[in-house]
Amino acid sequence: MLSPPGVEGASLPTSTSQEKGKGKEPTHDEGPPGEPSGERETEFVLLHDDETDTEPTNAELRDVIQEQQSEIEALSLDLDRAKWNMRYLEQRNKQLEDQ
Repeated sequence: MLSPPGVEGASLPTSTSQEKGKGKEPTHDEGPPGEPSGERETEFVLLHDDETDTEPTNAELRDVIQEQQSEIEALSLDLDRAKWNMRYLEQRNKQLEDQ
């Protein structure tokens, strides 16, 4: 990229079209010698088995969410109580200091 006219400073060198394409060509797997790459068969292994599926169902997920919401509500209530206690103690401490 060249600097605009009238601007001093270094400009990046321009590359040739041969350099631009260098390293950007896709790599092709040639496969075993003597076997054309277009005729190879690809094997896929089935990794999912319905009988051993351990992924939770929607109902199980709803149960977990419900339990977590209950825990969040209880923790929020505890937090509010702790904040109230802190305010009370700070005010009481201030009163005792003033006496």
